[in-house]
Amino acid sequence: MHPKYLNAILNFFGFTPKLKSTFDRLGTRTQLWRIENKITAKEFAEILNIPKEEIQRMEQARHCTIDIQIESKINCFLKNRAFSSFTMLVSS
Repeated sequence: MHPKYLNAILNFFGFTPKLKSTFDRLGTRTQLWRIENKITAKEFAEILNIPKEEIQRMEQARHCTIDIQIESKINCFLKNRAFSSFTMLVSS
């Protein structure tokens, strides 16, 4: 699926699916997490302390080169601490 169609598909379904494929690109997984948690790209970038432009480029491009450090930071966040980190940030 091309990233530019993600919002149209989600609007058609009327919800954000909970199950995600392991084949989804990092940008798609990031965007789905942000939509589920009602977080803007700017807020997500601030949480992870990375440039907002990197988030936008990653989510909008089908094929883009992502800095390995940024990629590992986002993967770690999405896999291990996404819910707990977000909960701690909101409650503090």
